[in-house]
Amino acid sequence: MAPTPTLGSLTPTPDDADDAAESAEIDGAALDASTTASAIARPELLLRVTTMAPRWMVVVALLLSTVLAANSSGSSDTSSTAAPNVTASDLIGWFNCSAITFADQEESADSLLHTGSIFSSSSLPSYAKKGQCAQYQAPLCHAGVCEDAQGRTIDVFVKRVLARSSPETRPNVWFLQGGPGAASPTMEYGMRALYMQLDGLMNVYTMDHRGTGRSTPLNCVTAQATTSGSPLGADLDISEFAACAQELQTRYGDLTAFSITSAASDLSRFITTYQPGSKTFVYGVSYGSALVERLMHLGTKEIVGYILDGVSTTSGADAKDGMYMSNWDVNFGEVADHFLELISNFTFAATAALKFGSKSAAGALKDALATVEKDPKHKCAKEFANFLAAGGAAPPAKLSTAVRMLLGKLLMSSTTRVFVPVLIYRLERCNKNDQLVLAFFVKAVRKQLATVSEEDALMSTLEYYLIVFSEMWESPTPDLATMTARFTNAKITTGPIADLLPLYCAFTKDTSSACSALKALVTFQYTPHGALLNAVYRKSSWLADAAKPGFCAVDLLASYVNAGGNLARVDGACVASVDADMRNMDLNVAYAPLFGVASDMYDGELDGELVGELEGELDGDFSSTFLAPLVIAACVVAALAIVLGAFVYKRWAARKAAAAAGPDAAVGLESQSPSNSAAFAVAPPSVVASSARV
Repeated sequence: MAPTPTLGSLTPTPDDADDAAESAEIDGAALDASTTASAIARPELLLRVTTMAPRWMVVVALLLSTVLAANSSGSSDTSSTAAPNVTASDLIGWFNCSAITFADQEESADSLLHTGSIFSSSSLPSYAKKGQCAQYQAPLCHAGVCEDAQGRTIDVFVKRVLARSSPETRPNVWFLQGGPGAASPTMEYGMRALYMQLDGLMNVYTMDHRGTGRSTPLNCVTAQATTSGSPLGADLDISEFAACAQELQTRYGDLTAFSITSAASDLSRFITTYQPGSKTFVYGVSYGSALVERLMHLGTKEIVGYILDGVSTTSGADAKDGMYMSNWDVNFGEVADHFLELISNFTFAATAALKFGSKSAAGALKDALATVEKDPKHKCAKEFANFLAAGGAAPPAKLSTAVRMLLGKLLMSSTTRVFVPVLIYRLERCNKNDQLVLAFFVKAVRKQLATVSEEDALMSTLEYYLIVFSEMWESPTPDLATMTARFTNAKITTGPIADLLPLYCAFTKDTSSACSALKALVTFQYTPHGALLNAVYRKSSWLADAAKPGFCAVDLLASYVNAGGNLARVDGACVASVDADMRNMDLNVAYAPLFGVASDMYDGELDGELVGELEGELDGDFSSTFLAPLVIAACVVAALAIVLGAFVYKRWAARKAAAAAGPDAAVGLESQSPSNSAAFAVAPPSVVASSARV
């Protein structure tokens, strides 16, 4: 039996490279034809290792791809696409820094999720605790990706732990985080594990890909979206989108600058510039695997191996099998179904299989979800919602959603997934004791599983949405009904991804029917501009407040808010009433008194008693009507003329006397009324203010 290959043994020497190419089975599931032909440059060995599967999605897949250090003549060279004038001065650092970024990472070493001494610094030699940090200045737009007339740069944060001896001759291994939008601190444990496994005889590197963490972040600083005080906190509310999008457009222009290709180009350029001639491996997990695959297309000659963990890219595969975020609930549901089969099998989970018996865990969960759907106050399901709320987020509107989400959260860890069958078993039965046990479980574990990490502050929600909606979403997008059905058809998932559809439509400006279905245009045929208080209708006669007008637009708005934004549940019955009431534009006879007539406002004659009051005015008897006001006005004008004349005479006499008395007396006269002088020289405040308003 052939020995299990190790990371080191996967690198063929030039002498045996051709033999390796002939004997190895090439698995190109993650590569399209063009990638295999030109970008990978003679793949010598490509292995996929799965520990448990009938389906590729069931467990983490580890994909190892090794290529010759010297590319074939047909391979691409990053130097042809790199921006000019790249020098060592583009690097700020290296500065000594801790190998582990956050203290709470160390505190979690002995938690429910991390067991074993490898995660604790106390057991490490001193050289493994010391890191170096730097910032690399990369172009905002790489050549061939986007254009930036200003030639701006962005910062890319890089961390490394050097080999304990002769680091310049040792191989490099890069660790790329997933997300998208997540920074690199989580990678530091993987770096440490491999570093210790190889006795510190290699260099390990990681980076915060552009848009995240300590690299130039993609965020809306001015619009203040995703701040803790914004509607959804760190998440993006649809109401924040317009201002945020405008800010990003103004600040960066083409957001392709923050694409997967741009991030891959950062790493390719860094390796070519600062690690020339090296032997470099690149590892990516989850979204990081998509980043690594994009890096393959750039043909960086220093890279001799690629490792894809938790493969989330399926280039070249059939679209229906694609790893799209929009299809998350389906893919997660398939994994969950397989897990439920395993815990009903005595070979894998004897105790759980015995408890569920012939019903199986899947059957028990199906029945439990059906019961919870019918009972919105289900006592045991409430504990699932309480667990999710422990992290500060609002619990889902439906308890069945909370059940699916919590089980999905637990299923994603090999340590916590063993809790799933116990929770299903007690949820289905749900007696008084089960409720108490579930409540105790929530209190016991939520502190460890729902605690906010310091690393969360480095997450870029906008970068996540930008990449997911641009490069990891089905096109055309499935509609809301389809995505909702995907969630409800899955017994366990962390969705519902359907909640992201409105944001997808906003980000992409998609005008397909799936996005237009998220909008409802309510038209009042005969209502003036501004429908909120103009769309008036008469309420039904049997209502106690029938005499009061109804405001249909207010009713619609209230219904929309109460429905949580679900257009299907908005009650628009009043629209027809508004149109029926406002269609009749004939004046009601009740308005006849305004015209002084009995009923016919078009031909009716003025009431006899009113005729006498108005005849004088209508006949032109202007003097009798307006004489008194004119006399009063004339008197006022005459009085003002007399006062003004007296004032002018007094001033003239005073100046004449002052001139006769000499210069000293004149100076004294001017100083007696400086306020009057200032008032005549400066425009009155009211005039100034009026001008400012104009």
